[in-house]
Amino acid sequence: MTSKSNWTDWQLNYLKENYGKKSIAKIAKQLRKTEWQVVYMARKLKLTQTRRNGGMKPIHLMKILEEAEKRGLIK
Repeated sequence: MTSKSNWTDWQLNYLKENYGKKSIAKIAKQLRKTEWQVVYMARKLKLTQTRRNGGMKPIHLMKILEEAEKRGLIK
């Protein structure tokens, strides 16, 4: 990605494909990175979106959650 990044293309693709689907711990173990490194890179790649309460949620779940809120299934 950048010249200072020590992430390979394979690692970045794996992260993009699995973030939000597998646990951060499992992704970190597979990529041989710390959990903090995985979360940090996911934020850099914009795989997460900040919620109002300061938490993070995977971007691919946003449409599902928005639809559920519209239907009144969650608040």
